[in-house]
Amino acid sequence: MNLPSEIAPVASTSLCSKSKKMIFRPLPSLVACFFLCFPVIGLSIEDGIDRWISDLKSSDVKVRREAAYQLNQLGKKAKPAVEALTNALKDRDIQVWFHAVHALTNLGPDAQPATKTLIQSLRNYNRQVRYRSAIALARIGEPAVAPLLEVISETRSDRTSRNMRLAACLALRELGPTAKEALPRLLKMASRVTEEERSAAFEAIGRFGEVAIDPLQKLIANSEAENRVLAAKALYSISKRKAQAADHLVQFVKDPEPGVRTQAILSFRYSKSSSEKRVQALIQALNDDEAEVRKASMFVFTKLKAKDVVPQLVKVLNQAKDADAKFLGSVSEILGSFQADAQSAIRPLVHLIHLDARDYRGTHLPKALGDLGTSSISTIFSKVHSGVGSDRAEGAFVEALIAVGPNGILDLSKGLESKSEAVKRISALALAGLGKEASSSLSLLVEVTGDKESRVRSASVYALGEIGLDKAGVTEAVVKCLEDSSDAVRGEAILALSKLGIEPDRLLKALLKAVDDPSIDVKLPAIEALLSLGPKAVEALKSLNQALGHNDDRVKIAALKVIAEIGDEAKAQSKAVFTLSKSKNAEVQLNSLLALDKIEGASPDHLSAYIKFCEHPNPEIQIATLSLLSQLGEKAQPALSKLEKLYKESKGPLKVKQTQAMAKLITGNENKVQFLIRALKDKDSYVRKASMDALGNIGRTAQAAVPLLFEKMGDEYERRTAYEALRRIKPQDVEVLRKACKSRSRFTRGVAVRFLGDLGWKAESALDDVRRLTKDSDGRVKYRAREALEQILKSIKKERVKKF
Repeated sequence: MNLPSEIAPVASTSLCSKSKKMIFRPLPSLVACFFLCFPVIGLSIEDGIDRWISDLKSSDVKVRREAAYQLNQLGKKAKPAVEALTNALKDRDIQVWFHAVHALTNLGPDAQPATKTLIQSLRNYNRQVRYRSAIALARIGEPAVAPLLEVISETRSDRTSRNMRLAACLALRELGPTAKEALPRLLKMASRVTEEERSAAFEAIGRFGEVAIDPLQKLIANSEAENRVLAAKALYSISKRKAQAADHLVQFVKDPEPGVRTQAILSFRYSKSSSEKRVQALIQALNDDEAEVRKASMFVFTKLKAKDVVPQLVKVLNQAKDADAKFLGSVSEILGSFQADAQSAIRPLVHLIHLDARDYRGTHLPKALGDLGTSSISTIFSKVHSGVGSDRAEGAFVEALIAVGPNGILDLSKGLESKSEAVKRISALALAGLGKEASSSLSLLVEVTGDKESRVRSASVYALGEIGLDKAGVTEAVVKCLEDSSDAVRGEAILALSKLGIEPDRLLKALLKAVDDPSIDVKLPAIEALLSLGPKAVEALKSLNQALGHNDDRVKIAALKVIAEIGDEAKAQSKAVFTLSKSKNAEVQLNSLLALDKIEGASPDHLSAYIKFCEHPNPEIQIATLSLLSQLGEKAQPALSKLEKLYKESKGPLKVKQTQAMAKLITGNENKVQFLIRALKDKDSYVRKASMDALGNIGRTAQAAVPLLFEKMGDEYERRTAYEALRRIKPQDVEVLRKACKSRSRFTRGVAVRFLGDLGWKAESALDDVRRLTKDSDGRVKYRAREALEQILKSIKKERVKKF
């Protein structure tokens, strides 16, 4: 049977319902419509079937298609047409074949006479044909088993035989327990070389039910690793329908093969073994070295009943003082998923965080408390009131309170009224984490800014800034905190003001005062907050200039960043900024160079310092220096020899910057081009891109780079950059362009012929090449070649008239 390979994939195994939508049914002629689409008017179904059986032998393919389609619509009533439909499986037309196989599938056991022909269809090269034939055989039922057994007993290793066996396994899988006599031969397929065949055999066995349990159990115990995993998957498949299969698989939870352990763990979902035994095994699996086993265990936990799981997991938490953090994280995540059913886990979770025996940043303990809801808040408050332990533990409790979400805002607001400093503090920090959702707590937070404890005042001011709403006396309270005796509170007040969106003049006044504050905890955030003023920060230059001379490098760095943002208007500070480039602190040096780049640019007076910075061990400083040298261009010639020496050993972003700088420092376009051609061969794609950009900047005098740029046109990642460089260079060498016209790359051919067109009469020697490209296989190349041919011919005619 010669069937085409372009068959649409099937979205479902339901062959009857889907086929009507997926297979195009061509429209017959008007007369055929009348006689075929309405054949039963005045006729019995038997007469209609007789007509369609007759039509299946028609020489007109449209008539055969319609007949097959109509028989397919009859379902079980098409039984008299079995022989005709079986013969239709030999039809060369794919639509006739599909309607016929669907009709036979609908008939189920009544289609037994078609078994032999369907078995032959399993040999077809087309996967969909094999698939649909296998499903049809499965619907026939027990009569199809014997022929299918013969197929899977075939030992030849050619592709056709292998495909037949795979299709037969599919049919046997669909047959399920009806095909249980195939079990011994399918087990023999476990010795097949290809994993695809072994997998197909075990999938079929997994549908056979109880009869397959013992053989699979023996295979898991005695086979090689790959087959043990497949057998375990089959046994797990059986366990979905027969719970006793899961009990047989449970014994392999400690198998050396992770795939077997995974299937064994998954089977606990269906096992009838005692709840306590199941949960203990699952808990051990949470500590497994293999991620797939741990994942399987967590999945099963979420499918079990809380009453079976929670008590034992809580017990684990109570005994978990020295447990692994990842293990505890998994346990807490499972408990969190049970939410209201796992309230008994709150106290041990809180206790574990309070102990602070390990790093909780990598676990789910705080999130689990959040998932358990508002019930966890009172326990957290109680533990915190008794002594929180450490800042890290406090941070974990704050994370837990934030994880509770907006439902916990009322309790957190009450926490602000607590007599405990620690409770008030974590309540404020949690409200800060909730942001604008916590706006209902603003009035209470304003009150707490007057608390006697500085840590509480600091947390409340921070929360006001994070909520970021200027109402309920918020701004007045924060401004008042600028006079607080605590450095930390004044610093938080500065940051909060910059987030409240108050008038720029009012904010500037507060910030200028804070920049002059003697405490670095106030001065530093004040300088950083100046960035929020935008252009208005220029009014703070006097204070920033003083900050550049501060003895703390953090203050200098913050001031340099603001000055860099101010830009040209900060030129008066350039001398002080340059002085800091000689600092012993590399970060101060870097920020001073970056600021110089923004406010003044490169200065020839500083060239000797720039040359020295080129050898700095910090690559970021080297890159910032190269940016300044690039601005100097040929004035930076003395730095060239140093850069050339460093260039040979450089790589990454540093080499890219060096390429850009040297392209500007090298004198004479010819020398520049030769350097950039070498850079164009670099292993680093970013260096090559920088070279192409620089060649484009040189323009027409970079003709020597044209051949190599055309080579880059063949690379899909570099062709755009190469084209931009060529466009600016405007290639003039006709022979180079003619060679490019013969490239395998359609992009290269298209660009080359376009440039030939731009050359006009000068490209007369390339006319044959252009004419050849007017018949190119690529449509765009063909179009550009025609345009180029027209341009060249017009230019030649014009030039000849001029000479005449």
